[in-house]
Formats: sequence, C-alpha cells, structure tokens
Amino acid sequence: MAGQEELRYDGPVVWVVPYLQTGGTEHHLLYLLQAVHWAVQPVVLGPPGPLGATLEAAGARVHYFQDPRGNWWRGLRSYLQSLSNALLPERSGLQEGRQGPRAVVHVHGAAELAWLAAGRVRRAGAALLFTAHGYFGSGAPWTYRIGSHLLRSMRIPLIAVSADEAARWAKTGFPREQITVVHNGVPDTTPAPTGETSLSQLAARNGSGSGFSVLGVRVPDGSVVVGVAARLEPQKGVHVLLEALRLLPPRHPEFHCVIMGDGSERARLEARVRESGLEQRVFFTGKVVGASRWFTQCDIVCLPSLDEALPLSIIEAMAAGCAVVATSVGGIPEVVRDGVDGLLVPPGDPEALARALSRLASDPKTRARMQRAARARYEEAFTARRMAARTLEIYRRLSAAPAPSATGASESGSAGDGPSSR
Repeated sequence: MAGQEELRYDGPVVWVVPYLQTGGTEHHLLYLLQAVHWAVQPVVLGPPGPLGATLEAAGARVHYFQDPRGNWWRGLRSYLQSLSNALLPERSGLQEGRQGPRAVVHVHGAAELAWLAAGRVRRAGAALLFTAHGYFGSGAPWTYRIGSHLLRSMRIPLIAVSADEAARWAKTGFPREQITVVHNGVPDTTPAPTGETSLSQLAARNGSGSGFSVLGVRVPDGSVVVGVAARLEPQKGVHVLLEALRLLPPRHPEFHCVIMGDGSERARLEARVRESGLEQRVFFTGKVVGASRWFTQCDIVCLPSLDEALPLSIIEAMAAGCAVVATSVGGIPEVVRDGVDGLLVPPGDPEALARALSRLASDPKTRARMQRAARARYEEAFTARRMAARTLEIYRRLSAAPAPSATGASESGSAGDGPSSR
C-alpha cells in the first residue's frame, strides 16, 4: 500500500454529526479526514464531545452546537445557526463569483439533521448527502421508517456502510438508485503480520515461565487471549460471550478474555463473571483509547453482537492480522468470510460461539492461516484510503451537478439534488 498517489479533494466540505464521543460514526469521520489532502479546510459541526479535539488536531475546523437531547428547541436553533455560519462564503471557502466545486454538506447518523438542513443548504447552493451507520434497539424499525420518509421527502441521497444496511433502507421504500454502498475502512496502524503475531504465542515459545501482560492484565504463558473491544451495551452481546466461555470444556483452561470498553451493562457483566467463577480468566479494562493497537496481543478477536451495521472493530482486528470470531449479523459477513478470515456464528447462540472459540484454540495452524487471510482481506477491500476514495467520487459527482433552485423552499427543505448512482 506504500507509494500510492495522494488522495486530494478541492471543494468545501461540511460534516454534521449528532455526537462527538468515541464511537464508530465519529471515528469513520476521523479516518476520512486523515486519508485525504483537503484543499479547503473541512468543517465539522457537532455537540461538544471528546473527539472534537482529535478532529481539530487532524486538521478540521470544529464548531459546536448545543446537544438537542438536553433541550430540543435550543439545540435545534443552535444547530441551524451553526450550519448557517458554516455556509457563509468566507467560512465555507466559497467566495462570491468563485468558479469551482460547490460545497458538500455531509450529515452522518441522524436523518433528522439532514432533513432540517435541506432548505439552508440548498439556498446556499450546496449539495446535501447522508450516511447511514445503522439504528439499533427496539425502536429501530420505526427510526428507519421515519428517517426514510424524511430523506425521501427532500430527495437526499444516501451512503450505506454495508450492503445489509442498504437493504434495510430499501425495505422502507427508499429508492435503491439513491443508495450507494461504501464499506467502512480503517487506517493501517499495525505492522504486517507474519502469521505468528500474538505475543501470547511468542511468550509460550520463549518459555519464560513468568507469563505476559495484556493491557496490564497478567496471564500465564500458553494462554489463548480473546480480545473484545466494544461498548458494554446489550446490542454488543458480551453476555453471550461470557456464557460461551462458561460452556467451554475443561480441556480449555488456557482461555483468557480481555474486554476493552465501558457502558451501562458493565456492572451486570462483572457480576455475571463472578457468579460463573471466571474472575481469573475474564478481565475488564474499561475504555481504552486506541483499543485496536492492542489487537496484535490477542490470538482471537471476538465480537458477539446481536445487531450491527458494519463495526470498525472487526476491520481493525483484521488489519492487525487477527483471526476473528463474530456473529453473522449486519454487514459482518461482507467482511469476514466464514472459514477463511475467521468463523461466523448465529447471534445469541453461546453454544455455537463456544464451539468456534474451541476450534481456533485447538488448531494453531488454522488460526495462523486465518490471521494471514484476514490481513490480506483488509488490504484488498477495507482500508481507510479505499473508503475515502469512494466517498470522494460521490462528493465530486454531487459538487459538479447544477445547484437546484431554492425558490419557494421552506425553512427545513426544498427540492433534492437528484439520485446518486451506485
């Protein structure tokens, strides 16, 4: 991947996100920012959050608006004012009479923010785009329906981060010709693996007898380390993994699991570990900055999610050359080829998950083969550069199209930009 031509974009871009915490949506934006040389400094609009400073350090101008979840009306007014300010010619990079690409306003994750922006964006002569990162929970079906109605009413084209996500929107009646699939991608932060990447394997070969440390967790030589990086919320299915570890046969005492992340379920999960007698084999580290850097210390990376769009952690694990055990939900089967790069199991099935973990623990040669295949799969299809290049294709198409007339536009929207071809 070295020596590739630099990606460059010459037009103004404004990104809108509903949060600036440390989740996948925000990191998707960070990786897009880092992968491209931007002739005009990109602008990010979002509520205050820890990733704002990271985006600024990476080269974006970040403007904060009040979080609508605290006060909906004040948050709405703050958002629209921030958007209007960002679209002023002197701030967006568009000068009066300038020839060149029109600005692109790219909203992530919250269809209502795209709908609310439509009128102001088009009166400014800019193009509008939305990326769907997935909705989850019991209210997800209604959220998809409402989001689809809002985007259709303004003819706002949509990027889906997986083919599965695209299908979910199409089921709501969203026009397929206005959906473009752009798979998530992550930067390469790890050295190319040799097929024996895990520090646990190195320690066992060296026979040090003193064990080794993973994120401060001391585990014995010869351990099989299962890494998990996830928010500790019900959707991520960590409770299913704990049950699978409890079900593993006695011939696998070497399993040790390091869980990186935090969330509302942490206390309940820790209690389940104590009840199952797994305190010496399952460890919670809390939130870890740059968790993917630690994947090279794991033999297996597991994501037992009950639902997903396309999780970055799976791609990061493959970039690190890890064998993956994951559930066959959302876009995961589009990344992990069962039996090639890792093993896929049904969601919510601890017995199947235990069998998959046992298989990889018992067969180091298969595990090493999958590690090499995972790295090759990442390089082929899921780099940040590839994701960014596909996104820039859409920006160029939208920014080169004639600006629609905003005559008679309401405050919340007007006629659309036209379809985005696949």
